[in-house]
Amino acid sequence: MIAHYGSAVPYWDQWDMEAANLYQPFLEGTLTLSQLVAPHNEHRVVTTRLLALLLLKINGFWSPLLEMIVNALLHVITVLAIVGMLLHALGKKAAWPLLFLSLVLFSLPYGWENTLAGFQAQFYFVLLFSALTLFLLIEKKLFSPLWFLGLLAGVLAFFSLASGILSAAAIVAVFGIQYVLNVDRSWKKVIIILTLIPLVFLGIAFTPTLARHAVLKAHSITQFSTVFLTIMSWPLPGNFFWFLFRNAPSLVFCGALFLGRPQVNDRRWFLLGLIIWTTLQAMSIAYARAEGCLSSRYLDLFSLSVLVNFACLLNQYSFKNLFRKSIVFLWAVVIVIALAQSSYKDLPSQLNDKKRTGIAQTLNVQNYQRSGDINDLKNKPFQEIPYPDPTRLAMILSSPTIQKILPTSIQKPANGISVSVGCLDGVVDWVLSRAALFIVLGFVIALMALLC
Repeated sequence: MIAHYGSAVPYWDQWDMEAANLYQPFLEGTLTLSQLVAPHNEHRVVTTRLLALLLLKINGFWSPLLEMIVNALLHVITVLAIVGMLLHALGKKAAWPLLFLSLVLFSLPYGWENTLAGFQAQFYFVLLFSALTLFLLIEKKLFSPLWFLGLLAGVLAFFSLASGILSAAAIVAVFGIQYVLNVDRSWKKVIIILTLIPLVFLGIAFTPTLARHAVLKAHSITQFSTVFLTIMSWPLPGNFFWFLFRNAPSLVFCGALFLGRPQVNDRRWFLLGLIIWTTLQAMSIAYARAEGCLSSRYLDLFSLSVLVNFACLLNQYSFKNLFRKSIVFLWAVVIVIALAQSSYKDLPSQLNDKKRTGIAQTLNVQNYQRSGDINDLKNKPFQEIPYPDPTRLAMILSSPTIQKILPTSIQKPANGISVSVGCLDGVVDWVLSRAALFIVLGFVIALMALLC
């Protein structure tokens, strides 16, 4: 996907967040800690900035394609780490169904915006560090070295995306439920709860609010509820019926957990933590990004909730009778069909648009680098230059420091080129659009075999 649809030209936020505010001061020896933790919109993406600096140092020049490849590796590592944590809670019996659903769930490229942009590692970092926070703080002995490592993971989650602070909120909720259910009322847990609550509010207070993003927020309870329902129903239609269908496994799991009041060392508490975290994540986006809540960049976050629901299903139902196997099979197949349907419908056109604008952006920047005439950047159709302000883009490109590290395709001097879309594009688009249908067929056959 990166090879066919990716562009070597940095895109949108990368020009400010990487070139002007990170690479230039770093290479000129003026980068400060305050710049490293400075807000990027509402977030403080320290982990992504550190990764970008590491790749620049290793590679010697700025390469969005390299960033995409590393992000793809980070995506796979994150998925495998979370699956490993879930298997710790569920046992080996759930390994093959969980791994197979993960293969389908995380291979369809619905999160293509994160895949095809270099400066998007924060979405994978927040998933990885939040899951580690929940796993280590819930599973490990209080105040042990691994427990403190969980605290560090929580800090890194917050410095990946603002919603990383919700991992601490989920810990408070889990420990609070244990206290209310009289599972664990030790003074240590009370101290942890009383310590984490102000830290959660401090993290929220430390998150900047941007006036220009006010239009994106939910402006009423009705709008918030509708958007939340839409998010929690994905990839199914956003209505109450499909919301109940998708989340029935976690709802039943929570009811059984509360009634059963398992011991504090029961591994299912980690699963509860993931349920709470994914729900809080959906609530935060429903409030802060009510407009465009199903944008591709957010879907990698929502996909974890789907996986957690499947894990709840595997936890509750053994494979010893046909009825229970049928429930697992039906739920999983409906989810995968919904994923495939949306992929078949939307992805080819979206990725084609991405490829064509990437070609146009490359050509326009190359022409500007060759001529030095800003008119080669001005008055272009939307997104046919890689930054919304052509004057600002020209200013960044004129920096001698940035010129030295630009991707080779747009270094100065550059010759103007013409790029045409050949017949291979049609072949790849055909394969992509039908791959989702083949995946459904293969998933149905393989899942039937696994459950039988």
